[in-house]
Amino acid sequence: MIYFMHIIHLHNFPFYLAAAALMTFIMLEYSKRKKLKKVITDIQSNLLNSFEEALIISDHTGKIRHKNESFQKLEEYFFSEVVNDIYSILPPYSQWKKEAEEIEGWSKERRKMIFEVSKHPFQLGKNSRYILFFKDISFHKKIESEIQYMAYHDTLTNLPNRHFVDEKINQAIKQNERVACLFLDMDRLKFTNDSLGHRAGDKLLVEVAQRLLKHKRDGEILARVGGDEFLFIVFNKRVDEIEEIACQCIQEMKEPFLIENQKLRITLSGGISVFPDDVKSADELIRVADLAMYDAKKNGKNRISKFDYKMEGSVRRRLLIEDLILNSLEQQECYLVYQTKIDLESNKVTGTEALVRWDNKEMGLVSPMEFIPIAEEIGFIHELGFWVLKKACLQWSEWKHLGYEPILMAVNISPLQFAQETFIDQVQNIIEETGMDPEFLELEITESSALAYKESTIKKLILLKEMGIRLALDDFGTGYSSFQHLNELPLQMLKIDRSFLKDIMDNSTQQSIVKSMIQLGHNMNLRVLMEGVEEQNQLDWLKEAGCDWVQGYLFSQPEKPETIVKKLLLA
Repeated sequence: MIYFMHIIHLHNFPFYLAAAALMTFIMLEYSKRKKLKKVITDIQSNLLNSFEEALIISDHTGKIRHKNESFQKLEEYFFSEVVNDIYSILPPYSQWKKEAEEIEGWSKERRKMIFEVSKHPFQLGKNSRYILFFKDISFHKKIESEIQYMAYHDTLTNLPNRHFVDEKINQAIKQNERVACLFLDMDRLKFTNDSLGHRAGDKLLVEVAQRLLKHKRDGEILARVGGDEFLFIVFNKRVDEIEEIACQCIQEMKEPFLIENQKLRITLSGGISVFPDDVKSADELIRVADLAMYDAKKNGKNRISKFDYKMEGSVRRRLLIEDLILNSLEQQECYLVYQTKIDLESNKVTGTEALVRWDNKEMGLVSPMEFIPIAEEIGFIHELGFWVLKKACLQWSEWKHLGYEPILMAVNISPLQFAQETFIDQVQNIIEETGMDPEFLELEITESSALAYKESTIKKLILLKEMGIRLALDDFGTGYSSFQHLNELPLQMLKIDRSFLKDIMDNSTQQSIVKSMIQLGHNMNLRVLMEGVEEQNQLDWLKEAGCDWVQGYLFSQPEKPETIVKKLLLA
């Protein structure tokens, strides 16, 4: 015990080193005494084997003098050979930059293993000795690697994330490389989430990512940077080459996705920006590509826009609309106007369509073509849509109370609103609260919402029809419907989109198309209404073609309730 304390005092070793020093001290003092040789060997062996970690003692040349049982096992399943020289598996001690080194390799079971080897020098007389401990850090390294991966990748799609992209762009810009950013945004993900749930939305995101990956070449980056946002980062390419990639990505979405036995159609809108042509920094590169993407959405979606400095103002306006519209109902800035529908056989007003308007204190009158798509994208369309429905039903009840002949009240239903699980219940509640006669309520749905999720859509439409509500297919001809699909929907009316009236008097092909649409509707026992009638010769032609109802500026613009009552006298 005296020797043990003496060694600790001299070397300030931790316990295990003090014990090792004690062993060497005993060896030095008594090695010449052969009768104690076996005792010393046993002490040495027991001491080394008392450590669970693999350890060895080597001299300054790297030659291993002693090793414990744990290290011998390591030789068998990791090194696959007997190690007699530490320099065969580690660099010379003089080259160690730290007190510990790492060894990587594969076990016999083909499991990747990493060991941290710590070095502890001590003196044995005049000789330098080293105790080396081998600590298995494989699990910690695996966790560390996973954390590192998660920091730079999206967990859903396994694509790189915004952090990864920012670093790569900054590196390229520092090296004065030409960098192009293609910002892609899915146009219908929210519709999918609201209709089928977020699990289906996640599956859709993964499949979209897989399709986009087909167009990524070596050296390029495809990343997911938001809920439905992807980035293509391309280096040292011309603008037309980036535009080609963008067109390929849009084309890739034309084939419908099959998610949970539902066919989903998705489109992409994209924006392109280039360093150093458009911007001088990585943050700006992505920001202005985002602006260009919003420009593509504003101009009809399913397209690509190249950044232009003129876009800055329009995007600022969009952001202002996003902010202000959320309080529009509370501030009583929204109101309804009504446009009459005319029966061509009786020449009487037989219905009216409720249309929402927004007159903001700061921005003035904002076009519905501008604020409704934004309301859909930010999720405000649910609140706004049911406000419109309730307001229109209250107006119908008021006209009835005033003694006017009841006419059809048509209300547009957003695809996102229609996709809500509670849609039927909310419609039922509004009818009961307002005293609306459901036989005079017509809900106008678009082709996209009617046909996107056919099975669930048909169930909802049947429930609405059983409630007595009339159903119209709005903007017919602009979607992707077929006769077979339409025939499965419980509709009462087809509304042909106004775009088919353009130049119809001078275009025989256009006339044939519209006649076919009218005939299609009649074959399905549906009334057919033409939107956007503005000229007398258009009206005369439509009468001859057999159109049932019409709507447009030739008869009336959308008007406030106090003005529309005069036309109700014609009902």
